[in-house]
Amino acid sequence: MKTNKWKMLLLVWSAMFPFSTAVSYGLSQVSFVAHWPLVARTFCLTCLLVPYMVFLALPFLTKRFQHWLQQNPHSTPGQFSQSEQLLIDQSTKIQSETSRVSPQQYVLS
Repeated sequence: MKTNKWKMLLLVWSAMFPFSTAVSYGLSQVSFVAHWPLVARTFCLTCLLVPYMVFLALPFLTKRFQHWLQQNPHSTPGQFSQSEQLLIDQSTKIQSETSRVSPQQYVLS
């Protein structure tokens, strides 16, 4: 099932904003870094931000919010996706076939 892009946007922003704010503040408190040019400070920020997002924040958040990310906004709560409906139909078919078998047919001779 497809991931909703606007939901992924919110998830990425919710991880990136607090971390980048904290790192920016931390870098500004280090006396020798505070006087660096903007490009150098931004480079340091992104050297910390990108690995944090790729290896920690996004894997954790996408796993944690997987169900929410994959919900279809146009479906009603009881509506199933095509693959889910296929599994339900197959399960129903198997149940109906096995219910027609008498218990004596299961006994091995």
